[in-house]
Amino acid sequence: MTRYELLTNISSGIKRLWGTSEFNDYIDNLVSGSHPYAIQPLGKEIISTLLSIKIKHDEEFPELKDIYRSTLGFSAVRR
Repeated sequence: MTRYELLTNISSGIKRLWGTSEFNDYIDNLVSGSHPYAIQPLGKEIISTLLSIKIKHDEEFPELKDIYRSTLGFSAVRR
């Protein structure tokens, strides 16, 4: 897979999962290298961008962040 194809697939996944409870898992798997698209090293710049996108998602959909946190065994954040 070319770098362009890799980034196109990642972009498609972000668009498809934006606003869903699966979004954080998708980004975490890409960053940690456990997603099939992450077989190729993503590089610090792309990882930093993905984490920034994840923060934006958490700000826009805080209720999904709470679901995500509770699946990890953390108590939900109260606002």
